[in-house]
Amino acid sequence: MNWSYVVNAIPRFIDAAIITLQLSFWGILLSLIFGLLIAVVTAYQVKPFYGLARGYIELSRNTPLLIQLFFLYYGLPKIGIKWDGFTCGIIALVFLGASYMAVSIPAIGANVLFLIKETSVISAVAVAELMFVTKDIIGMDYKTNEALFLLFASYLVILLPISLLARHFENKARSAKYGV
Repeated sequence: MNWSYVVNAIPRFIDAAIITLQLSFWGILLSLIFGLLIAVVTAYQVKPFYGLARGYIELSRNTPLLIQLFFLYYGLPKIGIKWDGFTCGIIALVFLGASYMAVSIPAIGANVLFLIKETSVISAVAVAELMFVTKDIIGMDYKTNEALFLLFASYLVILLPISLLARHFENKARSAKYGV
């Protein structure tokens, strides 16, 4: 492994990590908001919205995120609706994330980790997040090991603290519920 290349590539990965965190922040925040609304509609079976909410949950959870993203980025412009890749990425994350949040409000920590990892799919529409930069480095500089090492390390730095924090809150909630 070429460690000097790794050191020189770190700034690109920091920029990509910032984009990944921005996508994650907005995807998670909006997924929580919409997921909570959908959870209320389904829990209280608010008519006529209950059927729409259930249909939305089934549609979003049973179609791949990449197809949803391509529909937003490539399909909607055919009917005059055009957004940049970043906006389409956030909308796709929210479309998927809100349905998972709606059915699993107690497991929010796992959903947060899931959505951060899923930002890698958004590289498919040219948003320069971590996966995009990794593929770019591999394609341009043929530094596969170095790029994959930095990708792995970047996700570990982002996800490990969140995972530990989520586990801490889950344990606190469990001990409050069961008096453990």
